[in-house]
Amino acid sequence: MLYRPQYARLQIGTLKGKEPQIKPLAADALSQVPYAEPSWLAPGFSSPYYNEGHRRFQRAMRELVNEVVLPDATACEDNGKRISQHVVDKLA
Repeated sequence: MLYRPQYARLQIGTLKGKEPQIKPLAADALSQVPYAEPSWLAPGFSSPYYNEGHRRFQRAMRELVNEVVLPDATACEDNGKRISQHVVDKLA
């Protein structure tokens, strides 16, 4: 993210020969960062209120955001324009 020109002022430096430790998550993967995900998504959590339908909905929404919203949002951030009508139609 900091490699974009508008964020160059935020770069401090890099370590030569080191691999980045933060890897992007797959659409169906859960973050291992504490409290980054809702507790009902955590493995082993049982609740009478949340079921497999909620988990399927969460996966579908994350996939939609990763495939439709994120690329357009990144492009809009770079060019300063509004989101495309295609994204609005998909979200509706």
